Amino acid sequence: MEIFEFKGNGTTKLFVGGLHGNEGKFTEIVLKDFVNLLREDNYVGNVVVVPKLVENSRYISTLSEKYYETIEGKTLIKIIEKYRPNVYFELHTYKEESYKKLTGNDRKVPPLIDIGNNILIASISPILRNKFDKEDFCMTVEIPSWKVHEVKDEIIKILKIGSKYPTRDDIIKKLKEYYPESIKMAKDFSKRYHLVLF
Repeated sequence: MEIFEFKGNGTTKLFVGGLHGNEGKFTEIVLKDFVNLLREDNYVGNVVVVPKLVENSRYISTLSEKYYETIEGKTLIKIIEKYRPNVYFELHTYKEESYKKLTGNDRKVPPLIDIGNNILIASISPILRNKFDKEDFCMTVEIPSWKVHEVKDEIIKILKIGSKYPTRDDIIKKLKEYYPESIKMAKDFSKRYHLVLF
């Protein structure tokens, strides 16, 4: 597991990909490019990037308590406890046949929202969200694995917003400029499910 750290002042921001299964091979494509941009780009605060938490593992959903009992789940918690981020992005990937399941209304948590080109966003697992303060920003980004190269730049645009803006409100405001309908939908879901928005 590689960890890239960029030192700054103020807010700590953590970007983690590849939490289970073989999704790390896809999240690494996006996050390694993001790391290269951070080397030459402006960012605010301390930025920490983990392109893939695991190389390959058994798939257990992060919505399940059982995930956080696995080696990878415990490793994730240790990283969060070490860096104590105020901004947290969690990158996953999904297969085309899982789209309806992830965006459907028959989930115990809000459905993921398609912001365009099959890129899905939502808050993180409520189990993990409890490890953060309400004022922290926490977002899941689901990458369509079958076209990772096609959507890579759009995902990096989202991650750059997270790296450049200092507060939760600033990040949400900027995301709303690019994805007004999606952020409105996310707010509606957070109220309906009584969960924190991102």
